[in-house]
Amino acid sequence: MLFDGGPVVIATPQGNFDMTFDGLTVDNDGRPRDGAASAADTDDNFDLDADFDDGSTESFALNLVTGALTPLG
Repeated sequence: MLFDGGPVVIATPQGNFDMTFDGLTVDNDGRPRDGAASAADTDDNFDLDADFDDGSTESFALNLVTGALTPLG
C-alpha cells in the first residue's frame, strides 16, 4: 500500500497532529517499508512554559528528535 500526500489529522487525547506522507509504502502486515512521513504539532502540545526564580517566564519548543529546547520569545 502506498500513501502520498496529506495532511492527515491524527487526534489524540493530548491534542492533534498533522501527518504528511511522501511515498510511504506499507507491507501487508502494516509495517512501513519505504518512503517518509512527517508530523507537525498543530496544537502546540510540545511548547513548554518555564517560570524562573527571579519571576520571569519563558516559552520553549521541544524538538522531539534532538531533545533541544528552543526559546519562542
